[in-house]
Formats: sequence, structure tokens, C-alpha cells
Amino acid sequence: MQNLTGAQRTAITDLLGGDRLVDSTCHVRIEVLVRAFGLRDLSELIALAEQVNGPITDVRAGRAADIARRDRLWADLDRSLRSVSFVAQSPPRLALVTRFVEMQRAIGVSVDDIQARDDLHAMLARVLAALPANNMSVAVFAAQVLGDPHGLDVGKPLTRLFTDALRAICESSLESRRDLWTQFGLVVDRVSSTVLLLGVTVPATHGLAGALNPAAEICEPVVLTLRQLQRTPLAPLPSAGMARVVENPSLVEWASDRGLDTGSGCPLICSNGQPTVAVQLALRQLGASGATLMQHSDFDPAGLNITSWMQSHLGTTPWHMTAHAYRLGLELAHQSARPQVSIVGPIPETPWDPELAIALRHHRYVVSEEHVVTHLFAEPPFNR
Repeated sequence: MQNLTGAQRTAITDLLGGDRLVDSTCHVRIEVLVRAFGLRDLSELIALAEQVNGPITDVRAGRAADIARRDRLWADLDRSLRSVSFVAQSPPRLALVTRFVEMQRAIGVSVDDIQARDDLHAMLARVLAALPANNMSVAVFAAQVLGDPHGLDVGKPLTRLFTDALRAICESSLESRRDLWTQFGLVVDRVSSTVLLLGVTVPATHGLAGALNPAAEICEPVVLTLRQLQRTPLAPLPSAGMARVVENPSLVEWASDRGLDTGSGCPLICSNGQPTVAVQLALRQLGASGATLMQHSDFDPAGLNITSWMQSHLGTTPWHMTAHAYRLGLELAHQSARPQVSIVGPIPETPWDPELAIALRHHRYVVSEEHVVTHLFAEPPFNR
């Protein structure tokens, strides 16, 4: 008992038969209270207290019950995600499920929200189990799976949880919800995902010939949407052909300003960071006959991850992404007297050139594509 008033202290002292006034904070053993009230045991003391103050809650038992409910919530989520077909068939994704559930558990949920959260998890499992969709609009998909065409609208808790789950379980680095969902056949829209091209040409009878061929002739960049690429696929480059892929739009503009001869069979494509679905589709279409897709990114952790992802998922060939090219970039950046940006955090491995990761870890400075643009487009290219 704490913060007792004078009257309360006097009453307790009289009850216990003490010869000295108890302190404002005091502790009284249960058996002492039982004797003081002339009762036989604890059960009679509890009955007396409830008669005066109403039912007494077993706090310890209630806390244990709440913990058990939370444990069931997260165990059920883990079990339902593991049963999703595209997860169950992939051991690496099963491991990522555990990590995702632990992340959600760390965020926490209040006792009052456990049932609502359980319902949300059930809807998440239904949505994931219905993937992949067949290029279906989100509204139609939501109506079929959830009974509500607005069930996956922006701002809904399920929308956020669904996106987080896909990104975590599939280890996707796509920042755009549209691009992430499109990979699973869910189309938010086909015009927001775009690709920037320079020097891409198609046969005169092609549906995009009027847009692509004149632009290539005057070395002007063109932006195509995912919708255009799906409706009128790009013509594949010859098997012996080559395209070059850069990370930053500024390099496309640089090449365009200088009239770089991309129209002669070596077009330039911009991934604009992590490639969108439109970029991925354009590269698959251009490389369908076996053409070499040479890819370059910034020398920083994000650029290395992009290079690694594109090599493994799109079959691109790292281009100027070597330790030698990085050291040359450092030298050029130093000669230009530009401020150098330090690399913070871990640097991923570079299996196409293990020495590159070692060099970045040693120097820990970013070398952007803009630093090396002149050498990047030098002919013949140095040190592929």
C-alpha cells in the first residue's frame, strides 16, 4: 500500500493492533490480514474484499493469457504464410517468413487489437494464396479474393501489410508498390512504370516505329510505358548484338547531347536505380535472341546490389564494374576536386569481380556514373 492518508494509516494501525502509526507506504503479510479480520484462510479474505470492492482480477493469470493470445497470433501467421504455394516451394522463402513474422512481432499489437489483427492476417493469407494473378487489375483481384474491389486501395492496413510481406518474403528491392505487385501479375496501372531508351529501333511495320525510329535517328531519348511494351513488344537485338544499361538518366542525356551513335545497333537503356517492371520487360525483349546486355551502376552499395540483381535476374553482364574501373573513378573524382561522399554501412560482395568489393571496403568512397561517363563510353571500352 502506497501514499496512505493519515486516516488510512490510523485505521490500519488500529486493525493490526500496533503501538506505532504505520508509514504512508507499508506492506502487510496476507496471513496477518487473515488473523486481523478473524478469518480462517485466504479464500475468506478474498471473499470479504470482493464483497466490499467487487471482483478481484487475477493480474498474473490475465497477463499470461494475453501472452498466450499473442503467441497464437504470431504462430498462426507463420503457419498461414508457410502454406502459401510460392512460399512452400522455396526453402529460402520459408526462412524469410520467420524473419518477417519476427519483425511484425517486434512492432507489437495491443491486447484490444489482437482479434482485428488476426482477421487482417487471415485476409493477407487469402491474398497471397491467390498469387500469381494473370495480369489482373487490382480492383478485380480484390473483388474476387476479398469481396471488396477497394480492399487493396492505398492507405488500407492490408495494402501496407501485403506489400511488406511480398517485399520481405521475396527479398525484393523494388521500392515501387506498382512494380512489386506487377511481378506477381497484379496491375495497378500500366502507364506509371516506364523505361528510358536511346537508340532503340524497330522494323518500319512495328507499332512503335513512328516514335522510336525518328528519335533514334536524331539521338533523342524516348520514354515507353509498360502498357506500350506489352501491347507492342520491342524487336529483339541480333544474337551478336549489344545494348548498354546505365543506372542514371543523366548519362542518357549526356549521350544524347553528344550524338552518341547508339542507333547503329548498340542502344542505351536506363534502369533509373532498381529496374522497374517496364525496364525489366524492355531488356528481356531486346535480349530475347541472345544479345549481350552490358550493365553499369554507381560504385556504392545500392549500385552493387542493382548490378548483382540484374545479372542474376535479367542475365546482364557487368560493364566497367571492376576494381580497376573503380580506382580509375576515384582518381578522376580526385582530379576534379569534387567533394567525395563516404560509404556508410556494409558493402555487398561482387562475385563478378571479388576485388571490387575489397577495393570499396578499403577506400569507402562513392564513385558515381557521372564521374566516369567519358571513360564509360570510350571506344573501345576499357576493361569490360
